[in-house]
Amino acid sequence: MLLLPLARLSIFVRRRSEVEYASIDIWALMDVVCTAMCGLLILHHYKKINFSGFRKNGMSLLLGYYLFSVCSFLWKLPGTSTPYIIYRAGCMTIMLLYAYFFITRFESKRQAFQALVNYLSIILCFSVYPSLISGSFHTNTYSFIAALVLAMTVMAYKQGLFSWKEISPYLILSAICLAIGTSAGSNVSFLCALLFIFSVNKRYFSFGRFFVCIILILLIWECAYEPFAHLLFPNKNINNLHAMTGRTKIWEVYLNAWATRPWLGLGFSVGERSGSYFGYVYTLSTHNGFLSIIVNTGIIGCVFWVLFLFRFCRELFVNVTKGSPYSMAVAAACVVIFVNNNTVPIIGSYYSPLSMSALLVLAFFSFWEMGDNDKSQHLVKKSF
Repeated sequence: MLLLPLARLSIFVRRRSEVEYASIDIWALMDVVCTAMCGLLILHHYKKINFSGFRKNGMSLLLGYYLFSVCSFLWKLPGTSTPYIIYRAGCMTIMLLYAYFFITRFESKRQAFQALVNYLSIILCFSVYPSLISGSFHTNTYSFIAALVLAMTVMAYKQGLFSWKEISPYLILSAICLAIGTSAGSNVSFLCALLFIFSVNKRYFSFGRFFVCIILILLIWECAYEPFAHLLFPNKNINNLHAMTGRTKIWEVYLNAWATRPWLGLGFSVGERSGSYFGYVYTLSTHNGFLSIIVNTGIIGCVFWVLFLFRFCRELFVNVTKGSPYSMAVAAACVVIFVNNNTVPIIGSYYSPLSMSALLVLAFFSFWEMGDNDKSQHLVKKSF
């Protein structure tokens, strides 16, 4: 059930115009049915799910954000679709709960982590398939997931969670997919994750190693600028970099749009598609997950999200300082998520392979690192 909606959004993806994006065709109907089935599964097993970790690290605040987003149809931009807003926000609410429900099915932390890497790798294969068929590799989807899997597997191997034989297929697959991509945002996010990984001494973060790594990166940048820049920013020239390949103009347009309704925003998912309403071109998103949050749901919605981010990062930091190897792997993944979120909406926006990948990582940490898992009677065992 987890893979069915993701297959639709990656393998069977289709593009629609500005006037069609809120209409229901056969593919949109499939999305609705898949979401409804996931929601029914959650309702059926709701009493068996242990939500202790969900409440402890702020995931409940993220849920509150999406529930608030459902209500954003009340102050939506004129001419936008109420059903579309309710569905998009409702879909994120359901899939957040479903990601948490899915990760609770496993009987041990190791088994759950293996499943997490397995499913992220499957999502990666789904996402790279259209590019292999079309020959166009300029997309943020598979490159982000590749960076996510690669960061997690490298840290997991360094922490001794898995042997080279166990982890190498995932590591090699994700490394190849990241290498063939052209997303500078994904490359930079992975470089930041590598900086964190190399700064970990045994099972503890070392500020000494961190500063040494920073100095090495600066030296490489100075001594081998052209090859390093080409590796980090493939197919980009200096003008592209200054304009963030057109993103700076998009961000300017949407910041001005947000300023027209700063407190409540323009409506979940429709706000970040409203470029043409404000005299610009139609866009699928703001190309910045944090900007999407404030444009869609305003300052009030942003408060929910910032509180979630603060509590989640605080608990993750505490676990990392305690030397938890699984938290180390999650932290490496979160570096990729939150850095790459500055160039493409990953979390805080509409449902996609990117957002589901991030939700699975957050859910793993919430349940297996923060939840009360000694009470085995609360675990969902082989539910379906």
